Amino acid sequence: MKKAAILLLFSVLFLTACEEAMNPLPVIRQDGERRVLVEEFSGGNCKPCSEAAGELANLQATYGENLVVVTLHTFLPTPQASPAAGAAYDFRIQKGTEVLNQIGIPTGIPAAGINRQPYGDGGSALIAPFSSWAGWIGEEVKKDAALGMSLDIDYDPVGREAKFDVNMLPNESLSGDLRLTVYITEGNIADKQLTEAGVVNFTHQHILRDVISTPQGDHLADDLPAGQRVSRSFSYTLPAADNKGPWVAENCHIVAFVTLVDAASGRQEVLQVVEEKLN
Repeated sequence: MKKAAILLLFSVLFLTACEEAMNPLPVIRQDGERRVLVEEFSGGNCKPCSEAAGELANLQATYGENLVVVTLHTFLPTPQASPAAGAAYDFRIQKGTEVLNQIGIPTGIPAAGINRQPYGDGGSALIAPFSSWAGWIGEEVKKDAALGMSLDIDYDPVGREAKFDVNMLPNESLSGDLRLTVYITEGNIADKQLTEAGVVNFTHQHILRDVISTPQGDHLADDLPAGQRVSRSFSYTLPAADNKGPWVAENCHIVAFVTLVDAASGRQEVLQVVEEKLN
């Protein structure tokens, strides 16, 4: 598999060397390296949410970087979505709620979208209970990667500004409403969480801090031919610590993913995702 990836990369480099000699192709994952996006909807005042976080940690230990997790706290009208008693931070953000509204309204939390694919008889893209997530993730990770993706990040610690490129290389011709969504997440946040044992000190991971693109995803293209490299550039300045989180650059990640949206049904499918540390 690695040899095939190297040969494909060499072929693209050879074909483009004459016209892009000063713009070398970034290293982008190729076929067979499918990554799965889990968008977990959680809450600080939710007892089973701490168990769901533990389940996702176990799954990441199994799949490594082929599993990308984003935990969203939203303004769902339920007490579970609120911060735990005595919490320093309120992780809920309006943009996260807008993301949730695109995927569907859960009957309760924790719930997760797995590559935003609809599951079950009702066709919902939000899956509960969390004990069933492993099976659906296992099915998604078996699929071929429709495109490769990489991130090139340049972070200025003085100005706290990140400039980065999202690079994409389709492994097959893609057509339809293709969108690019970019998140910034933060982990290792110490704060309160309600558990079966009561409110405890807890280390929160993968917290969605902001949506850098539009929550609906920026329109990328209607057609992407196989082998045609596409890049999009972004910049983002980290805020100072606030009541929603500490904003520690060393604990932040950029997550970018490409979604194919069906205009008629609104059905979405995440084709590929990439995650890199900010600093």
